[in-house]
Amino acid sequence: MAEPFQRWAMGRWELIAGKWRNWLERHPRVVRRVRKTYVFFSWLALLLSILCWIFIPETRKALIQLIWSYYVLWQFWFIARSKTLTWTTYARFFTIGAWIIGPLTAVIIWGVHGMVSGDASSSISDNWSEDVLGPIVEELAKLLPLMVFLLFSKRAKSFSVTDYLLVGAATGVGFDFIEEVVRRWGERVYDDSIFGVIGDFFNNSEQVWAWDVLFPGYVINGDVLSPGHYVWTGFVTLTIGFVARFRAKWGKKVYLIPLAILAWAMFDHGAYNATIDGDLPPALELVHEWTGQGHYYKTMLIVCFGLAILLDYRALNKSRYSLPLLPNEKVIEPISEVIFLLQSMWCGPKAWGNMMSFLRERRHTGKSSIK
Repeated sequence: MAEPFQRWAMGRWELIAGKWRNWLERHPRVVRRVRKTYVFFSWLALLLSILCWIFIPETRKALIQLIWSYYVLWQFWFIARSKTLTWTTYARFFTIGAWIIGPLTAVIIWGVHGMVSGDASSSISDNWSEDVLGPIVEELAKLLPLMVFLLFSKRAKSFSVTDYLLVGAATGVGFDFIEEVVRRWGERVYDDSIFGVIGDFFNNSEQVWAWDVLFPGYVINGDVLSPGHYVWTGFVTLTIGFVARFRAKWGKKVYLIPLAILAWAMFDHGAYNATIDGDLPPALELVHEWTGQGHYYKTMLIVCFGLAILLDYRALNKSRYSLPLLPNEKVIEPISEVIFLLQSMWCGPKAWGNMMSFLRERRHTGKSSIK
């Protein structure tokens, strides 16, 4: 049932996209004006940002948070050697996570409280919201960008397993960025609004940012770890990639894997929140200890990340004889690809960019040929 609907959705999207392209071709003057306006406002926004960084201390904190967020993005990007995504597409999911998914979850949670209590501000900080409603809504909402992309994009059909992880991780990093910015703002507010609640909620926790840490930005509260939205969502979308790879071989039972990881992410998220509030029931506290209090989740992501890279290259090598190979390359593997990339840097930026494009498109072509 899903595949016919996907074909229908992609057909409708291509029809709309075709009409849009035709309209743009018929109105070149409007397109030029819009581009000039976009460039003007982009430079204006940059100027205003610089002025804000100079005169408004809180915006400097947001800039620092943005730099750290891009460092986490880069870590996922660099490790995912079997990716076919471009950096531009990858960064767009970060933007979507920050400016669409973040506000969307806030609106949903606020709306649920408004329907339940009539006055959202009076119940937004209730334990049932922080420990149950919030984790469920957030973990489900962060999957929406991947679901929409899979539904409307032909490129998604040639995704590697690590591409699924990158989409979820980028969305999670964006969500984490906007949440942290709101937290810093909320630290100065401390009222009953959703911003004040977020600021008060994380005030007693320690967020770890370090250059020599894998996937930094996690939050520690005693022995309990919140690995970060990018780890929670990245692991779920990674297992969705496993489904795409193995559903023909394993059947419908393979769908239990992402469902189990999603349930684990929701539980981990909610248990961490409840631990901060000090209201986690003893039975659930014992389960949380058995599942590593957040530590096992991150460890399992790292292990499965490595497994996904191995699976991608194993599948790629099955069709390597129909793919272009580099000099003295008999097996396609990540270490030699990195060496070729480093060697191309000595030939200039253009050669390096061409090598990046060649390797990415070779993976894309190889994945497309896998039946």
